[in-house]
Amino acid sequence: MTASVETRSVPSRDGRWRIVAVVAIALGVALIVQVITSPAATSEVTSGAAATIPPADAVSSAWYCAAGSSAPGGLGDEVLFMTNLSERDAMAEISIMPGSAEPIVVAEVELPSRAQTRIRVADVLATPDPGVLVEVFGGRVVVEHGLSGDGLAVGACATRAATSWRFGAGTTDVDTQLWLALFNPFGDDAIVDLSFLTDAGLETPVAARGLVVPRRSRVMIAVHDLVRRQPAVATQVDVRSGRVVAEQVQKRAVAPAGLALSLGVVEPTARAFFPSVPFGGTNVVSIANPGAAPVQVRVRTHLDGDATLAPEIVVVPSRSAASVDVAVRVPEGIGSWVELDARDRFVAEQALAVDGTGFAYVAPITATARLWALAEARTDAETRDVVVVVNPSRRTAQVTLQVINGGERATVETVTIDPDQGAVFDLGDLGVAVGSGLVIRSSRPIAVARESIGTAGFTATPAIPASSEQS
Repeated sequence: MTASVETRSVPSRDGRWRIVAVVAIALGVALIVQVITSPAATSEVTSGAAATIPPADAVSSAWYCAAGSSAPGGLGDEVLFMTNLSERDAMAEISIMPGSAEPIVVAEVELPSRAQTRIRVADVLATPDPGVLVEVFGGRVVVEHGLSGDGLAVGACATRAATSWRFGAGTTDVDTQLWLALFNPFGDDAIVDLSFLTDAGLETPVAARGLVVPRRSRVMIAVHDLVRRQPAVATQVDVRSGRVVAEQVQKRAVAPAGLALSLGVVEPTARAFFPSVPFGGTNVVSIANPGAAPVQVRVRTHLDGDATLAPEIVVVPSRSAASVDVAVRVPEGIGSWVELDARDRFVAEQALAVDGTGFAYVAPITATARLWALAEARTDAETRDVVVVVNPSRRTAQVTLQVINGGERATVETVTIDPDQGAVFDLGDLGVAVGSGLVIRSSRPIAVARESIGTAGFTATPAIPASSEQS
């Protein structure tokens, strides 16, 4: 469901001007826009991943979308995907924060039960640097956003703001741009320090210290201007005061050209999973070590069938970064997924590229779950969209894929996945329509990711796990 917006100006009761959108109803979705000076109060998820499915009994939830643009010449035209997983209707307030002295614009959106709703941010407010806050009331809703223009990138918005964010990969090589989006939706300014881990060690540019992220605004940091000509850059965000949300956008002008979007992690981990499919091209896992001592990371590559390649041990020096080319060891046309573990904590990220199509940076899955969701199942009717599920547990898992669309929840396939094995759901072959959301349920804890490939580009992202064992 997609809503369009017209705007007009009317005076408010106290004499100040307020912009109110005339409601344009599309397929039963009503959208009302108004200007306010501050967002409603939100609660913070205090544990788990940077993005999680709200509990089934949640009264409200908040989603923070840091990267994107709604004006010509921006990083990518931004669209919100909101899927209501519950059996009751919900409502969302979408606050577009343009920063500086500009007023916040809020759209009130109806979210029908068991349905996806799409909102183009530019239809609410056209602004170069929007920070987007989605506050949901009355239902269990998941939110993703997509960027399009120079490529295609889709990923989850965050359900928490934090004082620390980490990215395991990125590059500032020639013909590339690496952008860091920092979003502060709160009422006080945030002060941020940035540092960068490379294969040559730690870099702390003076210009990256004491950065101010003004209240209720989003700022974009050009990492390629701070750390020049580095093939591998792992970004660290440490907040002196306040809290922020951090996303990373990579742009590449040379083949495979395109756009990549990744949500940061809030802390290092001792274990990580990267599901993937054999689209061809490159598959590189980058590992960053923010600690004061070297870390030994075991990289296990699992193949389709019963095979697992001999583990690789990667020693990453203190405050440095290293990369592992996973694809070079995998036979052509064979599916694989990667598992990392260590005694000490590290930060990892996967860089995938498909020749002639595009590339993606994929945040690690650091914890398994029995319930996962995706607000956006398919990026386009012409793309190949797949959901990859891996079972790292010691017991067989029964995994069910359910489609959320048009007020219905339908099971489209159930598979059995043996320990250390994976499965691929091809959404086109299964008849999943564009404009659907997905729920993936399992009898055992699993890891889930989505990949899409087509003429618009290539994108990959982890699915959104449940914050508890509620179903």
